[in-house]
Amino acid sequence: IRSEPIPTTQGDVVTVVGKTFDEIVFDETKDVLVEFYAPWCGHCKNLAPIWDELGTLFKPISDVVIAKIDATSNTLPLGVNANGFPTILWFPKNNKKPATYQQGRTLEDLKRFILTSATRKNINLEKETQEWKQTQQPDSVEKVEL
Repeated sequence: IRSEPIPTTQGDVVTVVGKTFDEIVFDETKDVLVEFYAPWCGHCKNLAPIWDELGTLFKPISDVVIAKIDATSNTLPLGVNANGFPTILWFPKNNKKPATYQQGRTLEDLKRFILTSATRKNINLEKETQEWKQTQQPDSVEKVEL
């Protein structure tokens, strides 16, 4: 299996490598939208800032993962094909047979696709983001004794 090193930290978009593909993408508890990219691909470079924004938007939603994998440096599992770049595949929770995303590549298009395709039909982005923000602690919290 060809694999880049496993990332030690993850951003809002989860970086998948050959060795972590099954663990992340085939996780039965999460819907996963994966961009298969090539570092030299112009369309992939254009999509990158939108993909990052999408990752940030859905980070608070615990059962939806926005991921990416360099398809030129990592072995893909049998049955997962990325013949052109970028290839965007949707792996739903309860059925890990990938569906090819073939709609627009704007943030709104991608967001709409996720909200209508998600296994959990009642995702409330605004409410869940607010609740998630309340559970996040600022990085540098100093306790001051009075």
